[in-house]
Amino acid sequence: MVPMMAWLLLRVMSSVPEANQGMPDGMTGIMVSAPIVITAFLFIALPSALVLFYRSRHVKVTCELRDPVRRWIDICPLPSAALGSDVHDVVLRIVHACHAVHRTEWRWFRSSRRC
Repeated sequence: MVPMMAWLLLRVMSSVPEANQGMPDGMTGIMVSAPIVITAFLFIALPSALVLFYRSRHVKVTCELRDPVRRWIDICPLPSAALGSDVHDVVLRIVHACHAVHRTEWRWFRSSRRC
């Protein structure tokens, strides 16, 4: 994603030459590099640091010391828990969408019956 963003940004900036007339020379480089650096940090460096931190043996020991009771989620395999969470999310979105459609149709029905 980061290389694609750099390519797209360079193409957009080169296609509009009159927009660059009032900018200082170094500003184009900053406008291209700043979003690339921020995106690389948010999507590569930060998740990698979080994975390395939460993968640590010390984090597991701390969690087990603070909550020694074995819960059902500890026994459940991770793919099953993720699938269950995804299914739950999809069902809630469908219910919300159906409710929104029903509300909209009911308002239309009430307003069209006025004579």
